[in-house]
Amino acid sequence: MRKDIDRASERKEIASNYLLVKLNGFTHTDDKIALKDITRQLHLENVVGDRVFGSFSENLTFLLECLKSGGEQSKTIVFVVDEFDMFCSHKNQTLLYNLFDVAQSAQAPILVIGITCRLSRFSHRQLHLFPNFSFEEYLGIMVDHLSLPNDFRSRKLREEWNASVKVITRAPLKLKYVTVYGHSKTHRFLFLGFLAYLVRRLAICMPTFLQAAAISLMHVSTSEHIHFILLAARLSMLELSLVIAMVHLTKIYDGEPFNFEMVYKGSSQVGKAFQQLEASEFVQPVSRSLATVQYEFRLMQLLVDPSQVHEVVHRSSSLPTELAHWAVSVVGS
Repeated sequence: MRKDIDRASERKEIASNYLLVKLNGFTHTDDKIALKDITRQLHLENVVGDRVFGSFSENLTFLLECLKSGGEQSKTIVFVVDEFDMFCSHKNQTLLYNLFDVAQSAQAPILVIGITCRLSRFSHRQLHLFPNFSFEEYLGIMVDHLSLPNDFRSRKLREEWNASVKVITRAPLKLKYVTVYGHSKTHRFLFLGFLAYLVRRLAICMPTFLQAAAISLMHVSTSEHIHFILLAARLSMLELSLVIAMVHLTKIYDGEPFNFEMVYKGSSQVGKAFQQLEASEFVQPVSRSLATVQYEFRLMQLLVDPSQVHEVVHRSSSLPTELAHWAVSVVGS
C-alpha cells in the first residue's frame, strides 16, 4: 500500500488532487486522539482555533462539516486506516461510522482504506483476484523465471542454459503443456510447481536435463488427470449425479464455491454420498476455518474438470439414459 501511494505521489496530476490522512490503531488508541490527528494532518488547526467543544460528537460534527463543505471539484481525502481491527474495538465506533457515512453519501470526495491482518465476521466474502494471463503469457513467464540473467558469471553456461529453457517451451513439449493447461483446475500454479521441481534438482541439473525433467513432470500431471477419470468410473450413480450437479453449479456461478444445500436438498443417502466425494477429494472445503459451520452450508470447491466428467459418462455403458442426457446437457456433447 505504501509503495502504491508513493508511486501515485510521484505523478503530479495525482499528487496535487488528493490529501492523505494516515491513522494507526496502535497510536490512535481512541477516537479523540484520532480526531485531533486528522485535524492536524488536514491543516485545519486554524479553522478549529480556540473553539471549545462540549463533547467528542460536537468536535467530530464540526470537522465533518468542514469536510462536507467540499464539492466534487475539491481534493479527494484518502484515509489509510492501519490496524483497522483495533478501531473497531473503540467505544461505539463513532469515528468509523461517521467517516463511512461521509464516503457513502458522496457529501465530499473521501476514500477510506482499512488495512488489517485479522479476518472479520465477513471473512467468507474474501475476493481472490488472479491475473488472467493467456497460455502464451504463462509460457513467457516460465521462460523469464528460468532464464539466467545477463550478469551471470559464466557466459557459456548462461547461453546454453537459456537456449535449453526456450527448447522446453516449443513443440512437441508445448502440446503437453496445452493439455495440462486445459484439464487442470490449478493450471495457474502449474509453472510454479514446475519451477520448484527444477530448483530442487539444481545440484544435478544441466541444460540437457531440462527437457527430460519437463517431460517427466508432464507425464506426472497427465497421469493425475487419468487417475481422476479411473477413480470417477468407480463412483455410484448417486455420487456421479452429485458430481454432475456440482459441475452444473460451477458453470452457472462461474466457478464460485457452493455448499451441499445448493447441490441437493434431500435424504441422508445423498448427504453420505456427498461426504464420500469429499473423502475421495472430488471436492474440498474452500477454507479450514469453515469447520465450525454446519456441514450442509460449508462452501466447497470442485476439483474435477467438466471434460473429465464427460469422459467418464462417455465410457460408462451402464449409465441410465436420463442421467447420461443430463450429463451431456451440463458438460456438453
